[in-house]
Amino acid sequence: MMQKWVEYVCRAAGDSCIWSTGHHYGDWLALDAGEGNYTGASRKEFIATAFYAHSAQLLAQAMDALDMDGAAYHRLFETIRAAHQNAFPDCRTQTECALALHFGLAAAPDRVAAQLAELVRSNGNRLTTGFVGTPYLLHALSENGYAQTAYDLLLQTKAPSWLFSVKMGATTVWERWNSLLPDGSISSTGMNSLNHYAYGSILEWMFARIGGIQPMEQAPGFREALLCPAPDQRVGYGAAELHTASGLWKSAWKLENGLLRLSITVPFHCTGHLALPGSPDSEVSSRYPELFAHLDDQGRCLLSPGQYELEYPWVQTEN
Repeated sequence: MMQKWVEYVCRAAGDSCIWSTGHHYGDWLALDAGEGNYTGASRKEFIATAFYAHSAQLLAQAMDALDMDGAAYHRLFETIRAAHQNAFPDCRTQTECALALHFGLAAAPDRVAAQLAELVRSNGNRLTTGFVGTPYLLHALSENGYAQTAYDLLLQTKAPSWLFSVKMGATTVWERWNSLLPDGSISSTGMNSLNHYAYGSILEWMFARIGGIQPMEQAPGFREALLCPAPDQRVGYGAAELHTASGLWKSAWKLENGLLRLSITVPFHCTGHLALPGSPDSEVSSRYPELFAHLDDQGRCLLSPGQYELEYPWVQTEN
């Protein structure tokens, strides 16, 4: 079915590899195109082609995992990527930047990441993304050196934001950023659910970045996990537990008096890949030389099953 979908889009996009035909919802319910515009300001063909590329890449990776020949779809991804860069040499919105970064389409990721951070900051540390951009926005920032800006969005209390709805008494996730107005009245929009799924995607980022527990493709079922918590002084403390098919993973951190305290639990018969946050490896390796006895190909500490407690100086940094 994955292959049939990609082949369908391939026919729809044609030789140009730019998917501009048919009906598209765009960045649904984004706020960057003005009141009354449901589809947002991001270009629909930009979004559609980005997801075409992403689908081709996922298909290729799935075929590789199943010992099938995915080479043709790896090549297709590269072809779409080149076409996307040629057709859209610039990103114009937060969503366009987030997709280009998270899907690996940006020709100059550093420049696009800096642009995305500036788009957030110039908007008062507030987002403008809808259903398409929001799930990837904080990931795109934190993956490219702007974790502090991602936290700015998470901790924002003015509309539009997650905590604005919390301050307004919400116990469910709204369909629209402005489902309730600041005066407490229901928005006058004709389509307005107060219990919706889309912006609840923030929880995935919280597990992956605040807790720092992420799956690894080469070891399905969390037999291995990437442990990469991203602390922030304003939060001060973060913890996550994840029950998986391979056991219970735990990650917790606390910032106090300039020190970062980490607590990591790797379940039985599993391997953790620990990316230590906020301090040069040399600073930590002198304190915990046993952690650096085994490193993966990215220079991350390989942890065998067990519980680990670390403490070292930490300084918050941002690009």
